Amino acid sequence: MFERLKKVFEKPTEKPAGDEGLDKLDAASNEFANAIIRRLQDHRGVHAETAITAAGSIAGNCLLRAAGHDLSKLTPGSAVFTDEVNEAGPKIVGVMSIVCSKLGINPQTGWDSQPPVGNASLRPGIELIKLLRPDFETVVREHRVGKDIEPFVAAAAAVKIIKMAQTTLNPEVGKAIAITSVVAGSKTVPYPD
Repeated sequence: MFERLKKVFEKPTEKPAGDEGLDKLDAASNEFANAIIRRLQDHRGVHAETAITAAGSIAGNCLLRAAGHDLSKLTPGSAVFTDEVNEAGPKIVGVMSIVCSKLGINPQTGWDSQPPVGNASLRPGIELIKLLRPDFETVVREHRVGKDIEPFVAAAAAVKIIKMAQTTLNPEVGKAIAITSVVAGSKTVPYPD
């Protein structure tokens, strides 16, 4: 999947015929980004850092779920480390970089930075996962997205939110928030469903 996605974004005119997976990823990530905005919006608007954290946390949570470990006996919020997540992580960064490139955001920088303290999410990632997981599951079910594509849907949604927020939040900061959230979401035991 990753190699097909990379090829499509590098040469959009050479999209493989009948590759519905990429169309589903794009449509589902758009819908999930909009669902996050609707869910988090208040009378002042949407806190960009919190919206990016939500999408990144869901992407990381998808990686953790895909690892297939029984987390039910572990305390929510505790750290968990798996080789499967560590192996899949670079593909998430790759997809996020590809989507950045497609949206006119520099894909080369920002991934290895820590977000500034003043740009913290208003809510912890674990709470955002609990809040938004039902919306995410609805989106991927409606778009018939396979489990193997789910983390990429949320990761692409994070980049799309970064693009939407670029007039109020530096995309470099947005990328740092996104990748930090993916890592935290992939290494934190979530609340039970």
